Amino acid sequence: MKYDDWNISEDSAGLWDAIKSGDARLFSRMFLRYYSPLCEYASKFVPDSDAEEIVQDLMVNLWENREYLFIGQSIKVYLFRSVRNRCFNNIRNGRTRERLHRYMGSRMKTYVDDPDYYMTDKVSEAVEKAINALPEKYRETFLLSRFEGGGGEKLCRNRQNTGNIGKDS
Repeated sequence: MKYDDWNISEDSAGLWDAIKSGDARLFSRMFLRYYSPLCEYASKFVPDSDAEEIVQDLMVNLWENREYLFIGQSIKVYLFRSVRNRCFNNIRNGRTRERLHRYMGSRMKTYVDDPDYYMTDKVSEAVEKAINALPEKYRETFLLSRFEGGGGEKLCRNRQNTGNIGKDS
């Protein structure tokens, strides 16, 4: 039987034997038949970009090591199981985590590259120093209005003052 006549969906031992012996056209047909479903399956475990890479790596590995591989079950079962295991290895080895860190790092780059991002402590110190340098009543009024949510009426009540909130007496 000519291998070209085989329907690629047939998952027989003869199919793997033909690929194992170096039939590149049959391997190409198998690749085209399973590539998309394997990528879709892998994307249930890892991000799409990792899923494609995992499937491509599997296919390259199959072709390069075809002479040494023994596939004791159907090719379809072997492919899907291999993709699942590679996805789990990918997750365990942290490749997905690494990519997430790189992605988050690039998103945070605008903050990290901003020198003022690191200056918040110095700014806070300067503000605190300026507030402490105010006269006592001004400082109390400022703190009440800015940090304790005090409006005009509340300030007057707290200061027992009707109109001279900031006046130092």
